[in-house]
Amino acid sequence: MLRCNCVKTCVLGVMLVLAQGCGSDLPMTIPVEGTVTFQGREAMPTNPVVYFRTTEAAPGYPTRPARGVVGDDGELEVTAFERGDGLVPGKYDVMIEFFDLKPGADPARESSYDRTEIALEPLEVPSNHSGPIQLSYTIPTRAAAAP
Repeated sequence: MLRCNCVKTCVLGVMLVLAQGCGSDLPMTIPVEGTVTFQGREAMPTNPVVYFRTTEAAPGYPTRPARGVVGDDGELEVTAFERGDGLVPGKYDVMIEFFDLKPGADPARESSYDRTEIALEPLEVPSNHSGPIQLSYTIPTRAAAAP
């Protein structure tokens, strides 16, 4: 009888230790749902990424930049810590970066691409926001080069 109780106690102890390791010590993030549209383009440019640089953390939260990957369908997936987790509450400067293949260039060569950065509207993510933040960015067509 004593042996049975000892085994039960040990099993319960192991389960409690394992359960403690299942929690996350990461700060709270607010989910983000969004799209990026490139005007006047037949195809998405190469590797568009939206960067969120923290300018001011919300009270009680750490300063944490994030990165948003734009899929081929224009859907935005924002990651602060873990894939798709969103943004830590705070204020952000937002910028998009993408690459365009130079006319007549070889797409296999890295030097065949022009890098473009565009500043977007700053963003504030409140800590009391309920539900996902909805973002929609429209990127204008590049201005034609002057003759």
